[in-house]
Amino acid sequence: MRFRPKPPLLRSGVVFLVWWNLTCGLAAPATRLTETPASSAAADDFVPTKATIDRADFTTHAFVLRDQALLAYYVRPGTGPTLVLSPGTHGDRSTYFTDEFLSSLDARFGVVIIETRGQGRSWPPPTTAQATIESYAADVIEVARYLKLTNWYVSGHSLGGMTAIEIAGRKPAGLRGVITLEGWVHFRATQLAFSGLPAATQEQNAEGRRQREARRISQRWTPEENALLTGMWRIWDHGEAIMRETALPFLTLWGDRDLAVRPGREKLLLPDRPNVQVGWIAGSGHYITAPRHAGDVAARINRFIHEVENATTRKSGDSSRSQHGIRVSSDFQTCAGFSNLN
Repeated sequence: MRFRPKPPLLRSGVVFLVWWNLTCGLAAPATRLTETPASSAAADDFVPTKATIDRADFTTHAFVLRDQALLAYYVRPGTGPTLVLSPGTHGDRSTYFTDEFLSSLDARFGVVIIETRGQGRSWPPPTTAQATIESYAADVIEVARYLKLTNWYVSGHSLGGMTAIEIAGRKPAGLRGVITLEGWVHFRATQLAFSGLPAATQEQNAEGRRQREARRISQRWTPEENALLTGMWRIWDHGEAIMRETALPFLTLWGDRDLAVRPGREKLLLPDRPNVQVGWIAGSGHYITAPRHAGDVAARINRFIHEVENATTRKSGDSSRSQHGIRVSSDFQTCAGFSNLN
């Protein structure tokens, strides 16, 4: 299958030049902002500054949304189903651009990583009307439709996982399954499931604020824009109903935070349904996509997708899936320049 995203230059030279300067030009250095013991479940819980990394096995693309906002997304082609990945609140492509994660994924999967509004190379930040999980879900679906994905799975970390749940509720064409990585069904689950954890110290709270502020500055957001972003997950209330009603296969993965007793489904607000799987990443906190856990997460994603694909094949009686997934032609545009503008 061939597809060619339209460069933003075609719609607005100003939009393209702003995007180029903000994303392919100057960027803040990527730094780890905390130092915590490797044995702690919180060792990987940190907010990085804006991504500066790219990978040779991915191509970089720009998609202009219905409201003229520009989303950056990254593609690694495959012959099998496509995995669409959405980062968390303060995340971008660097969430998934690790050797530990990508080398552990089935190489046959196509991979599409979409940076949300204002994150990474995407621009601008969301307005009040756009700063909702419903809007973020619509963005992902818009890109998936444009790419004409016929067999795809959606996954996301934290806010991205909540977005994935919202996408499931909309039943877009071709969606086969959902993988949430610490994606809350409702914000109440944070207290219900993990209220027994030790309270953060004043120093830890101050460091967390410093990290978030460094992220905001590196992304060139205003404090008001950042407040909209961080409040999104608390106003979304569709998750529980979607999880009760969806027929899609779900895998929900969680860090166990070194708890002796892991929370049950009722505290995670997850229904006891056969299509909803719950998995735990031992020794991890909220950031289960961190390098030391990413291989385990990828292996579980592989197993889940294989199970769904095998079940679908048995049901349909068609063992040939060569028509699924994405193939990338040489006329894709990249950050180094657009090779085809028509």
